[in-house]
Parts: sequence; structure tokens; C-alpha cells
Amino acid sequence: MVHVYLETIEGVNNVHLNVDDSLSTRVLVELLREHLPDKVADRSIIALVGGIPVTHYQTLRELLDSGGNSGSPFVALQLRIPICKGEGKLQGRADEFIALIRRIGQRIVKAQPREFTAGNILRRVLAIVREEISDSTASASANSAPVNTAMFRLLVAPLDKEEEEQRKKERSAIDAENDGNSHKDVLRSVVIQGIRELIDEIDSVHENIAQMTVDLIHDNEVLLTPTPGSETVLNFLLKASLKRKFTVLITENYPNDIELCHRFAKKLAEAEIETVIIPDSTVFAVMSRVGKVLIGARAVFANGGCVTAAGVATACECAKEHRTPVFTVAGLYKFSPSYPFDRNSLIEVGNSGKVLPYADSDLVGKCEVTTPIFDYVPPEYIDIYITNIGGFSPNFVYRIVLDNYRTEDVEFS
Repeated sequence: MVHVYLETIEGVNNVHLNVDDSLSTRVLVELLREHLPDKVADRSIIALVGGIPVTHYQTLRELLDSGGNSGSPFVALQLRIPICKGEGKLQGRADEFIALIRRIGQRIVKAQPREFTAGNILRRVLAIVREEISDSTASASANSAPVNTAMFRLLVAPLDKEEEEQRKKERSAIDAENDGNSHKDVLRSVVIQGIRELIDEIDSVHENIAQMTVDLIHDNEVLLTPTPGSETVLNFLLKASLKRKFTVLITENYPNDIELCHRFAKKLAEAEIETVIIPDSTVFAVMSRVGKVLIGARAVFANGGCVTAAGVATACECAKEHRTPVFTVAGLYKFSPSYPFDRNSLIEVGNSGKVLPYADSDLVGKCEVTTPIFDYVPPEYIDIYITNIGGFSPNFVYRIVLDNYRTEDVEFS
């Protein structure tokens, strides 16, 4: 059984369900919507914390496996209501809408400080809103430039001072109302279009990245990937196999990703790719035979470093020692404007019982066991970031961040 928790919107109770892991995601969505008011259920999307709709997966088990937590009996979901279908607070002023998004960002960051993707997407939306406000302000300034009417006043009888002031007030009130309504409509349409483009970008990440496989992978090459839990790396290799013949070495990532490693290898083998699973301890020994190292990333920071699966930093260090190029495959939405000042806070620690069973009480009391789930890879260990908009050096990541985010939205607090 799996416990499903759905976080809803303000004024609607959160939903808790216990369901079987073999349940279809479409059936799960219907069960969850039965606990929601009709007005909310009809126009809502139930998604993971990262923003991916639940129906992207066939079954609940597939959803659990994709996140690398196949042993976890808990799934956290969120209710998403498209602003184009609701009355929403987007009808208000732009600054209110920005404050609303920032409050949502604060809640998400507080709930999961090490999950950067959701915050990145909210920052992208904020950048769209701020850019539209900036453009509207510049346009309004140009339109409100004073006009010299001295010659026209020669043909008009002068008005009384009180009457002239009253007309000015009426005219300014009408102009303000018209400008406000038109600005709200323009802002609404721009934000909706920007969110649609973000969704399309995320949906097409794998396809756009896979278009570069022919230029990066050569025939009879040996590749190594220490991130068998990365869907982006998997699709990259599957696409490359259509035009290239190569061998893939997969590290087992003990103890966190052993099951994922075998599923990853099975999918590659089904595509007739020669696949070998190797222990983590043999990475340095085989690195001299490896042509390239491919890794997936959970988040990419402005300094060019990234957070990824545990054990990847060691593999990248071995690659640097052997002068083997390291390619990081990640979508643009994983690029974060944050800097990893406190690197230890980025590394989450998991269940040490996977390494040393608690049943072995004599040994447990005499040693300290730490099982990290993530690793931080410094930018000097990475050669190229392969994204859906092209390949970039780690030194160029800051430029991508500046183009997609605003400095005032780096921190939600």
C-alpha cells in the first residue's frame, strides 16, 4: 500500500488516501477529485511537486520508480489550477500577482529545500511578469510625453480655472480605468502564453536534447553513466543507438539505485545496446577505456556546479584524472540562479540501514554510517552541459541564468 497526500489550495481540505501501488494514475486522479469541490475538480490538474502531471505515468508504481524512491510508501502531490480557466487573482494588479507567486515559492522552498526545479519554474513565471510590467511602463512613459498645444489654444476660448481642473480629473480617471483594464488583459494573456511555452519546453526537453546525439557520440565508443535514475540520460542513449553502435557501462550506485540500475540496463539491452553493470569501486580501473562520461543532474547552479546522484562526484574526479570528458545532460528548467555557498546543506542523507542492517546490533553500536542520497559536482569536473537549447561550458551557465531569471527573484524570502 502507498499513502498518497494531495496538497490543495487555500480553503479546500488536503486529501489523504491509501491505495495499491499497481493502481492506474488515471484512476488515482479520479479518486482524488472525488474529495474536491466540483468547481475546483473540474479545472484542476493533479501533479507532482516538480510540476509533472500524475497522468504522465501509467501506474503509481512507475511514478514511484521514476523518482528513485521505489521503497518509499509515500507520494506527495499538488493541485494545480490553470489561471486561464479561473477567476483567479490574476485579475488584480501586477504587484499582487507577483506577491502571490512569491508566497507560493516560499511554501514550496520551505516544504522541500533541496528540490530546486519547482522554484526555478516559479522564477521563470515571475521573470515573464516583470518583463511585461517593464515593457508596459516604458510604453506608457512614451505615450504620456507632453504635447505642445500653445498654437491650438489661440482659437479656443479660455476655460474657468475650476472647470478646467474638473475636466482634467475626469479625463485622468477615465484614462486610468481604461489603461488598468487593458493592462490586466495584456498581462493575463502574456502570463498564460509564457506558462504554456514553459510547459511545451519541459515536454520537449528529451526530444531537443536527443537531437545532438549524433554530434557527440561516435561508433564503437565506450560510455559510462553513474546516474541510472536519469530519464534524460536514458532517452539520450536510446536516441543515439538509432545511428551509432556503442557500449554503455553503468555503475550500480549502491545502495540507493541498485534496482533502478538494473531497470536502466534492461531498457538499454532491449534497444540492442551493449550494456555492462559495474561496481562503484571499479570506476577508476575502467576509466582508461571510457570515451565519455554522461551524467544527469537534479539542479544546476549559477557557478556551473550541479547536484546529482550520490557517487557521481567520485566518478567525475576519476574522469578528470584520466582526461576523460564529462557531459552533463539537463533541461533548461533545472538551471537555478542560486549559488551553492553551503554545499553540505545540498546533500541529503538517507537510510543507513541499507548499508549496515540494524539487526547487526553489535556493529551498529561501534561505528557511524552515513548514506548520502545526492552529491555535489564542482564545475571544474564538468566539460559541457547539454541542454535543450544547445551545449554550454560551465563558465557560461551564469549567462543563461541572467537571460532567464531576474535578480530580485533569486530569494523568495
